[in-house]
Parts: sequence; C-alpha cells; structure tokens
Amino acid sequence: KQIANEAKWGIGQIYELISKQNFDLLIMDEILISVRDGYLCEDDLLQFIASKPAALELVLTGRGASARIMEQADYISEINKVKHPFDKGTVSRKGIEF
Repeated sequence: KQIANEAKWGIGQIYELISKQNFDLLIMDEILISVRDGYLCEDDLLQFIASKPAALELVLTGRGASARIMEQADYISEINKVKHPFDKGTVSRKGIEF
C-alpha cells in the first residue's frame, strides 16, 4: 500500500513538473512493470497520459502493458533478450535492473 501511495505521489510530482516547464521528451523507465505488478494504478497512468501536454513525447518502458495502455500508444516496440547476465546466474543489481 505504501509503495502504491508513493507511486501515485510520484506521478503527481512529475505532472506538476511537466505542466510548469516545457519538456520535449519524458521517459518513464519500467513504469509498465509498476502497473503490471500493482504498484501503480493503471487508471492513474492513463489519466497522466491523457492530461500530458500535447507537445510532450512520452516513452513508457517495461513488460506487460495492458490493452488499455497499448490503445493509447502511438508506437509499440518489443525487445527480446538475446544475451543477459542473468544467463550466467547474475542476480538483479541495484541501479541496473531496478
């Protein structure tokens, strides 16, 4: 619950920032996993997408995008792992995978 509240607060902070300044691009890295895993409410992200400035290019990354989120997208790309340190048993590293 606390993580969900922090995620919602974070989206609000980002919205305040982008509404006060003129940004061209915002990359929300792994945000789709936050929605998929229940840390961020899908409706909150969809509201953010709908209310962003028209000139702002928004890039959402992560696996498991819902049909509702994909419906709002202009581009959808899928990247497949060919080689990864996980293959040799390396565990997730802070600052790299999370």
